[in-house]
Amino acid sequence: MIHAARHWDRRTLVAGLVIAAVVAAVGAGLIILGSPADVRARRLDERRVGDLREWTRAIDAYWTANTQLPVSLDEVRRQQAWTHLAVNDPSTGEPYVYRAKGAVAYELCAVFDRASPDAGRPDDDALWGHGAGPSCFTLEARTAR
Repeated sequence: MIHAARHWDRRTLVAGLVIAAVVAAVGAGLIILGSPADVRARRLDERRVGDLREWTRAIDAYWTANTQLPVSLDEVRRQQAWTHLAVNDPSTGEPYVYRAKGAVAYELCAVFDRASPDAGRPDDDALWGHGAGPSCFTLEARTAR
């Protein structure tokens, strides 16, 4: 009888340790990666930045071909019908905003779910650093390569 109780205590201890390890792993994953909602928001913001980068390349190509900025993003899409350019936010469906600001300067705007972690880095990603909410990026058209 005592032998059976020891065997049961070992099984209980092992099961408890396994459960504790699983809970710790899930907790660590949530701390490192964030909640599923945080992960989704981060991915949507990454897609928004990717869309705006594509628009920057397309506007550069338009400027190279026409030596002027487009009036609208639709004008760029008509000229570059062979490319797939996302016009709308992937989550809300609202259109991205484009405004010509001068001969070569323009703004691209989007609404972000969260602040970017790279807003102070000295590389290309720093250009796309943004806070949560509406953000506009002032850019200049340049000759497409």
